[in-house]
Amino acid sequence: MKKVLYVLMLCVCFTTSSQEIDTTLVRLQEKLHNAPSDSIKVETLLNLGKYQFGRDNYSAEDYLLKAIDFIENDAYSSDHQLAIAYRVLGAVERRKGNYKNTFANYYKALRLSSEPQHVATVHHNLGTAKLFQYEFPEAIAEFRKAISIWEDLNNYADAAGSYQEIGGVYRSTKQLDSAKFYYEKALKMFAIGYKDDTLKYINRYYGIQKSLGLVLLHKKKYDSALSKFKEARIHFSKPNHDKSRLIIVNGSISEAYYHKGNYKEAIRYVNEALSISKSEGLKYRIASSLRRRSRLYQRMGNFDAALDDYKLYKKYSDSLINAETIKKIQAQELKYVFEKEKLADSIVFAQEKRKIELVADNEASKKKIYLILLITTLILSTIIAFLVKRDFKHKKRVLELENKNLIQEKEQITNAFTKLKNSTNAEECIKAKQGILKLKILTDDDWLHFRDKFELLYPSFLDLLKDSNFQFTKSETRLLILKKLDLETKEIANMTGVSNDSVLKTQYRLRKKLDIAKTIDIILFLEQSAEN
Repeated sequence: MKKVLYVLMLCVCFTTSSQEIDTTLVRLQEKLHNAPSDSIKVETLLNLGKYQFGRDNYSAEDYLLKAIDFIENDAYSSDHQLAIAYRVLGAVERRKGNYKNTFANYYKALRLSSEPQHVATVHHNLGTAKLFQYEFPEAIAEFRKAISIWEDLNNYADAAGSYQEIGGVYRSTKQLDSAKFYYEKALKMFAIGYKDDTLKYINRYYGIQKSLGLVLLHKKKYDSALSKFKEARIHFSKPNHDKSRLIIVNGSISEAYYHKGNYKEAIRYVNEALSISKSEGLKYRIASSLRRRSRLYQRMGNFDAALDDYKLYKKYSDSLINAETIKKIQAQELKYVFEKEKLADSIVFAQEKRKIELVADNEASKKKIYLILLITTLILSTIIAFLVKRDFKHKKRVLELENKNLIQEKEQITNAFTKLKNSTNAEECIKAKQGILKLKILTDDDWLHFRDKFELLYPSFLDLLKDSNFQFTKSETRLLILKKLDLETKEIANMTGVSNDSVLKTQYRLRKKLDIAKTIDIILFLEQSAEN
């Protein structure tokens, strides 16, 4: 069964040409250009963002930001699609090494949609991000949340991906037997949930095989590890595949050759990884490749190149990790990169030793600065904690006042509609309308209460809107309610806290949707249409 599955995957992989993938991109771009509606335009922008992720991250980011801007400007309202956009954008930011933006986007995605598959995917992505930040217990917790949801959905193929990542956590902490257990668990889940119509699952298969190769690497079975790595590299080297995966597998091949003592081959693969990382703008991968090459140059006796690469590595890594982690890595890397074999009385050794001493002195000065910064941070943290506590008390008082104001606003809405309903003549009706004009309807809660009171006064109007053939957006429905109360554009803008132009644009979209002229009364048109 395993052999049949493997052959099937190879067939699918080799029959998927770069021309077909390029055709997919062109087809999506044409669909975007000719989109007949807002909903199709947003859907196509999201599909382009997801398609370009891993292929061209800058292009993916551009499509996703356009989709977000389109949705948030009320041209097309969909919280779930907005959540998808933020989730994929978070993955793009992680590839770029911007972890602050990564977490912000993922948490936005979680708040916006409760759809199970989406929630599971976000938890998996959060686990991956925390893994790169060395937050191992938190990473495992996120992966387990994803697995729990995916297994409930019988989505074993995606659950396999989370099991693979848990294996990666244990491998990172040198718990190789546990890592092997979870990788093999991932392969079993993969075999159950495999779908032969999606390249995603073929990528996952090779990713798991590459991970098992890393376990073999740690167990010093270098030839077996190289076999798995090169098998995965053949797959990920194909046009338009995820470049990040190719970078990782090239780094793994380089590491295997390093341990075998074949530094020339190790340099070749690490150079390829570095070149792709730079073209994709992946800071974390650039730093990792520079560190690996620095170590290789040191082993080959090219100490100038080793030192140059190490300085570049520090430049990238300092921008990616916090000060505490920097100190730990510096202590390890200085010992690892610049600890050389004894070269007797060689002049070269004397020169390089002096270079190392200068670097060590420089690093010692940096550590003193870090210590001063740490003490300063503690003092500032104490001050900030005091200010936060004081601010919390102030905000609590403000919240209590806002709650009181909210109750008063609801009472004003109720009283205004009661007077309008009970008015018996034109003069009382005008006074009641003036009371409504004084209202401020700014929050969703205000609108819910306002709509409830409106429905008591006009019980059939909202049913008329729902039963009509036109699908009205939230902003259009609100405008129709206020127009039913005979309010003018300026009055509507003042009540809802928006500009006159915004009200006029919504009104223009309504007339276009209803296909009526500017001279026709919208409310009268809808009521007459319902009667007919």
